[in-house]
Amino acid sequence: GGGGAGSAEEVSHAAALQAELDHVRGEAAGQRERAERIEAARSRELNEARRRQWETQARAEQSLDQARRALAAEQRSAQEGRAAAAAQLARAEAQLGAERARAQGREASLAAR
Repeated sequence: GGGGAGSAEEVSHAAALQAELDHVRGEAAGQRERAERIEAARSRELNEARRRQWETQARAEQSLDQARRALAAEQRSAQEGRAAAAAQLARAEAQLGAERARAQGREASLAAR
């Protein structure tokens, strides 16, 4: 009857190995799930970081565009101001020229008397 005891021992050993294998498989499945969750979180964080970087860059480009437009407007305004001043100067010079001509004309008419 010693063979019977050995066979029962073998069965219980096989059952223990099967339980260990199931445990290891379960742990491996758990590790895989954790790895997938970590990978998904990492992917979300990367996408979020990219989105934030894109937004920051877009805002910087917007600010740059606004500054360029403001500068262009200032330059136009300065040019218009210079043009207006030049026109005013030209009118003043023309007026002065006309006054001088009239004065010379009066002097000439007085001298002719």
